[in-house]
Amino acid sequence: MSPWLWSDVIFSRTSIGARYEKSLKVAHTFTDRVVKWQREKSSMMDFNAVKSKRLAFLDRMLKASDEAGGTLSDKDIRDEVRLQFQTLTNLRP
Repeated sequence: MSPWLWSDVIFSRTSIGARYEKSLKVAHTFTDRVVKWQREKSSMMDFNAVKSKRLAFLDRMLKASDEAGGTLSDKDIRDEVRLQFQTLTNLRP
């Protein structure tokens, strides 16, 4: 990537920057829908009654948020799930 694209001000005004922002919006919208859907699903589910000892990362985040009195917003959970996904994809050879 060209050094002149390193600046956020310049990058955001290019076609590449516009495509990046559009893709990021799509990813955030999708993740927000999944978090909302899973939150609704988990509100009907009793985590203690689940026989499996392994919960999905999103389920663990929602459970921790509920136990802490709902201190994590959907945006916070979205960011954590995205970070976890990025970390896992960067570990693959």
